Amino acid sequence: MARARLMPPSSVQRLPPVLSRHLPLLLLTTILCAACSVPGGPPCDDSDWEHMGFRDGQRGRSLEQPDTQCPIPLEADFARYLRGRERGLAYYCTAANGLAAGRSGKTYTEVCPATSERDFLHGYSLGQSILAARQRIDTLEQRRRHVEAQIDRRRSSPRDLQPQLEQLRLKLDMAWDELRRREAHAARRAPPGPGAQRM
Repeated sequence: MARARLMPPSSVQRLPPVLSRHLPLLLLTTILCAACSVPGGPPCDDSDWEHMGFRDGQRGRSLEQPDTQCPIPLEADFARYLRGRERGLAYYCTAANGLAAGRSGKTYTEVCPATSERDFLHGYSLGQSILAARQRIDTLEQRRRHVEAQIDRRRSSPRDLQPQLEQLRLKLDMAWDELRRREAHAARRAPPGPGAQRM
């Protein structure tokens, strides 16, 4: 594995503040992606770093997990990557995308800037509440199928299990009503916009 050359302190001080902040991460990315320099790897020299940054930001990817096999280079190219990433995050960090992420169980990696994080997290919280309602329905459905299987196998008298089955069906009806209520509430509070993603 290739070794990254550490820059002398004087060189770090001459870097723009945004580059100095991300220099440790940049060096780590270079080390992990050193294999890109071998023959047959991706054409890293001709990469459009601003487009790659925009794509990563639009998908909500963290700096620790860029969607590229190429090591992000220092200075000017890294600045272009960050500039594109900031534009991409402007599309991603919305209440609608937070809703989609929370509903799908996706982990939020704190990529949104402070100016848009509040809206994203509001949608994310709504999505998590919908996910919890769906999980409750799944749990009740499993219990209902288990009781019905017991009745079919006649391990117990159907009369003993019938009240339990009726109670589970009632709970399922209530759980579905709650899910529909949360879905409608989310649709009002975090309507899909032009940058909304399906997850």
